[in-house]
Amino acid sequence: MTKPANNLTTDQPTRRALHAIVLALFAGLASAFVLQSVPLQSANDRSRWSTVWSLVERGTYQIDEIDAQPGWRTIDKVRHRTSDADEWHTYSTKPPLTPTLVAGLYSVIRKTTGLKLFKQTRQTTRVILLIINVLPMVLALWLLSRLLLRHSDNAPAGVLVLATACFGTLLTPFLTTFNNHTIAATGVLLTLCFAARILIEGSRSSWHFALCGFFAMWTCCNELPAALFGLLFFAMLFRIDRKRTLTAFVPAALIPLAGFFITTYAATGGWKPFYMYYGTDKYVYTTDGVPSYWTNPQGLDANTESPLTYLMHCVIGHHGILSLTPVFLLSLASLCRPKSWKHPVRPFLLPTVILTVAVLGFYLTRTQNYNYGGTSAGLRWAFWLIPFWLVSMVPLVEHWWNRKPLRVVITILFTASVLSTSTAVSNPWQHPWLYTQMKAQGWFDYSIAPPELSHPSQSWVFDVPELEAGASVTVTYQTNRVPADTYSLTATNTNGETQLTVHAPGQGVDQYQAAIKPNEIRRGAKPNNYISGADPTSRRKHAAAVRFLNGLPSATAFAGRNTRYLTTPLRNDAFECTHASATVFQSKPQSRRHRCDVWLSDDVPFGAVRVQTTVVDNKTGGILDCQTWTAISVDHKSGENE
Repeated sequence: MTKPANNLTTDQPTRRALHAIVLALFAGLASAFVLQSVPLQSANDRSRWSTVWSLVERGTYQIDEIDAQPGWRTIDKVRHRTSDADEWHTYSTKPPLTPTLVAGLYSVIRKTTGLKLFKQTRQTTRVILLIINVLPMVLALWLLSRLLLRHSDNAPAGVLVLATACFGTLLTPFLTTFNNHTIAATGVLLTLCFAARILIEGSRSSWHFALCGFFAMWTCCNELPAALFGLLFFAMLFRIDRKRTLTAFVPAALIPLAGFFITTYAATGGWKPFYMYYGTDKYVYTTDGVPSYWTNPQGLDANTESPLTYLMHCVIGHHGILSLTPVFLLSLASLCRPKSWKHPVRPFLLPTVILTVAVLGFYLTRTQNYNYGGTSAGLRWAFWLIPFWLVSMVPLVEHWWNRKPLRVVITILFTASVLSTSTAVSNPWQHPWLYTQMKAQGWFDYSIAPPELSHPSQSWVFDVPELEAGASVTVTYQTNRVPADTYSLTATNTNGETQLTVHAPGQGVDQYQAAIKPNEIRRGAKPNNYISGADPTSRRKHAAAVRFLNGLPSATAFAGRNTRYLTTPLRNDAFECTHASATVFQSKPQSRRHRCDVWLSDDVPFGAVRVQTTVVDNKTGGILDCQTWTAISVDHKSGENE
């Protein structure tokens, strides 16, 4: 047992005041960040909010209804049915314990304030985030402050470690979103603070053992790889006091554990959370012609790097713990310094090493998930270890602060970490700033190569169907205007010659008919070149028809972008489409950018399932016009031979 440092020294009131100022500043800034946050920024938090909404509004864990709403759709979902007799339904992949508790909180807020998660999304999510993220973190940091006051004799060092916890880690930006990482890290911090009472100060209070057990297991329930953390602290406390560990730690730990399994069973019909079915038919499925995202992951989610490269980027690369928050170099140096292991916080140093190595090793074995946590400002699956790294840096910071050159090093590392963290405050669900910079330099490219078009095209009319003599086909498109206009294209085989009829009201083409050369279309010719025999009654109509077929002020080549699935009135199942686009810049009379997007499918005559034209002011970036037309009907008429 190590005696706590003298907390009655003459500078103790000053130290307490400094700590109070840091904590007050953190509480104010964190609250301001949450109150300015944009809700539903990521598929990750949308998945959790969807469960909350469904539980309160529909009394079920099924999220089909809310997932279909614009702005709520998530890729973090599975398809599941509880028995062979049931229908398939959509569920969140996230462990249901925390969303269930938040649903209870939301229910109270809804009844007392009238706020509704769907209608008043911003206000409701902000109130909830203040309660579940900011308040617990402030409490945990206050307890950390007390720990530092008791066991750090160097006042500036204690303030710096506390300030690092408040402003120098990526936990702070994630307070603005519904996630499991800040909740788990808060649980770790609370566990460490209560464990310090036992392991450092010699307390044998059953309450301290019980609180350690509760928060250690709470962490495990929010970060499944943290199971080793719970077992490790059980063993440490069991070694100190078997009786209180068994009679206080274990019963308290069973509370969140029971909640985890009860809610898991309620959601899944079994004891295994959906998260653990990755790669099975629960994740990989097709609904109404649309495959789930995990059938064909994109970008980082399809990463195939070697374990060594992945480890490098996890530690010092674009998602690096040390490159994004270099202040943790102090933690590494402290753990490598023999004298640190004589400091009062030494009971936590070995667990820091064991857990850090184990977690990195665990994720290195998950080669199917080499995605660095997806689109995220940092290596989020390692965030729950941050409290360990904070405590482990205390011995070194105390020692170095007394030497001016080393004090400068500490200040630089702290400042760099604060600046790095600040880049993610507006949206933690973005790639790290270092990732963006490295990608711009061409050091890596995780993007999937865009699909190649089967042939070049300078028109959204990608092809013309082969028709028998006398046969025709008409595709009608409906716009997104109010009231909606309808456009149509008709191809007719007349005496072996293909005639194209364009009907595009509002585009300067009420009706235009001309002979076309299908082979020229497939060769990628401009519409002006493959339309022959222009209607002699109107050159204006001919020019308008050409522009309409271009989709732009002038013809330019379309390029493939990605694969998308579109649902239209043509059929129940979605169309698998190749998304292609072309852009034309116009300098006169105004600087504008014209873009035409087309979604192509061989299942639709002329190829175009949907077309969208957008006009943007180059100076302001504002959208001046945007029009979308979607295929709503296909009319075939038989030829002479039918």
